Amino acid sequence: MWVRTTEQKLNDDSINGRRLVRQPYRLASLGQILGLVAVLGVLVLAGYAVHAGSPILAGVLGVVDIIGLAAVFNGNNNSRERRERAR
Repeated sequence: MWVRTTEQKLNDDSINGRRLVRQPYRLASLGQILGLVAVLGVLVLAGYAVHAGSPILAGVLGVVDIIGLAAVFNGNNNSRERRERAR
């Protein structure tokens, strides 16, 4: 009985520990996916602005879109580099 209880406790701790480790990565991935959707939405809006005859607005939206795309996929790398340097 004691052995089964101990094994169950160890298994429960292992599962909970894995959940705690996976959660930040899931949130980071979700943030990148939502950021990509937002960037693609702005790109579609810039395309519509070109179609509607407003190239200046489309250019501004395009520049903001490229900066946003770089921020979405580069934002996580800087924190990793800082953590590696701290070790």
